[in-house]
Amino acid sequence: MGDVSGMKTSPTEFSLIVTCYDSEKFVRESLESIHAQDYEHDQFEVICVDDGSRDQTADIIQEFKSRFPYIVYLKTIHQGLEKACNEGVRQAKFPWIVRVDSDDMIKANFLTRMNKAIQETAGMSFYYCKQYMEYYFKENQIAKELPEFDPEEIFSRGDFFATGTVYRKSDLFEIGLFPENVVNCGLENYSVILSLIVHQKKGVAVSGTGFCYRRHSTNMSTLRRTAIIEYGKQLLVSYHRSFQTNQYHPYGLII
Repeated sequence: MGDVSGMKTSPTEFSLIVTCYDSEKFVRESLESIHAQDYEHDQFEVICVDDGSRDQTADIIQEFKSRFPYIVYLKTIHQGLEKACNEGVRQAKFPWIVRVDSDDMIKANFLTRMNKAIQETAGMSFYYCKQYMEYYFKENQIAKELPEFDPEEIFSRGDFFATGTVYRKSDLFEIGLFPENVVNCGLENYSVILSLIVHQKKGVAVSGTGFCYRRHSTNMSTLRRTAIIEYGKQLLVSYHRSFQTNQYHPYGLII
């Protein structure tokens, strides 16, 4: 990253998109991790998109909204993750978009670290954490690490984390936002990353542990696994490639 000593720049402004569907068990922890940011709270907003939850998700979000003015609550009918993401992006008022899954948490210095990375680089399209914590329960956490940005490696990874990815909003609009052709396809973030890459956009792997990813089970259902692989094949065919996975796949999927 370049030396910006002596330069005075304005802090980066972020819109964090938290998509929720029946998330009452986890969304409180997610929002608490965002509120714990050591970044100036007037430099970011949190857009909670409730995709038609049937549980107490709305009550929890409204509780936070009543206390913290930077939280925006959007309630939609249940249309799927992709449309919920796009609704959040369309409502965002700041130039950088951060995906945070409602069952994950970001570290307290996440936005500070991302601001530094953005200030020290120019012309980049997206940023993501090089290190993260994977956990099943709080007492069972595993440190993981991703390689430096490499388009060929990403094409062979088979997926890309949503939580902890920071996008330039204008680039998302340039590629048409998240694909809505398949509801809850499981690869919506990967699809966006690949589209950015083929549009000659570049990413940056930012050093330091940035988020905690909650893995609910070590096993993926056969039905879900088959659906993801089939969609992955369709996605990669459009780039004249074969769908494959490597050791950096977020869920350890092997095909």
